[in-house]
Amino acid sequence: MKLAELARNIALLLFSLSVWTQPIIATQIDTTIPMRVGVMRDDAPTSFVASSGELSGIGIELFNRIYADLPVSREWVYYSDRRMALEDMKKNNIQLLIGSFEEDTSVHDHNISQSLPFFIDPIVIISKKVELSLRDILSLVFNRLFVTILITSFFLGIIITFILFFLEKDTHPHMKKESNTEKISYCFFTVFSCFFRDLLYDPVSSLGRFLLGTWILFSVFVIAVLSAIITSSILHLMDRGSEIIFHTNDLREKQVGILYGSSRLQKIMSQSDAKITLYNNTNDMMQALVNNEIVFAALGKTVLEKYTEVEFDFKRKIQTSSLELGYEAWVLFVNNDYGQIMFNEPLLSKINHTINDYRNNLTMHQICSHYVKQPEQCVF
Repeated sequence: MKLAELARNIALLLFSLSVWTQPIIATQIDTTIPMRVGVMRDDAPTSFVASSGELSGIGIELFNRIYADLPVSREWVYYSDRRMALEDMKKNNIQLLIGSFEEDTSVHDHNISQSLPFFIDPIVIISKKVELSLRDILSLVFNRLFVTILITSFFLGIIITFILFFLEKDTHPHMKKESNTEKISYCFFTVFSCFFRDLLYDPVSSLGRFLLGTWILFSVFVIAVLSAIITSSILHLMDRGSEIIFHTNDLREKQVGILYGSSRLQKIMSQSDAKITLYNNTNDMMQALVNNEIVFAALGKTVLEKYTEVEFDFKRKIQTSSLELGYEAWVLFVNNDYGQIMFNEPLLSKINHTINDYRNNLTMHQICSHYVKQPEQCVF
């Protein structure tokens, strides 16, 4: 009896140990295959390598908070090429991708889901500043319209001068006893002083008054046109000769660079009949702009600000148009099936739940305040 009872107790003990160790073994199996997370290493403020050598950014901090509650290990996979990162995501070489990637429904065809947006960024147009020579400045101010109006006004003023001379050379008190040369010079000075709004002459004849009255009205119109031409030239010079964009139609037939993966922006560019060139990272696109390979670049305003903070020399080489083409909504790309077995739900569900909570309790605002000047762009 005692041997049978001892055997029964040993059997119960072995069974208990097998039950208690099963979750531990399962956890060990789960963590032996890490989740591979792709990150763009030069894509501030979403993801970038800080001066300390650590990964940082809005997307990185958001993911790290989510990852803290996951029963898996993590392996970072670094990218500087947006095209390569998306290709690896489509091949499931990585299970999650962090960067300034906007919403794109076409990824659904590759078993990829996208999270709720965690940041919105206005899209701006960038052009290169042009250094102008003295010859360029003179040709800009004294353009064909300006010179044509000025020369026409001068010859018309000469004609008015001689008409006034013949009308009043013998009647006006200032010209009665003067020589013809003095009379003509007096009329010339009078006419062109009047042209520039300084009436020094009081005609004594009716025809003389009518003539100068008509000349005054003409001069008001001409001076207004000339002033407008000079003002527009000065404004153009203030922008250092760069092309200014006021509407998307101004991009027609122009070479415009955009980042690979910006599907929504690509559609906008196509509607404006712009010639699109895709670039795999921000630095390549900015270098192409400075090297005159493209005329314009379309980029998120915040991405541009962060880029010029690092590449400070670009600030004096480029300018930003006041035109905004719309907004990018940045998302995380996640493998559609990842997490279904381990969490009993896709990882995307956990990410979306967290983003939604972080919006409502302003945690996203707190995260963004570490990286951008407008943290409200994380709460919308």
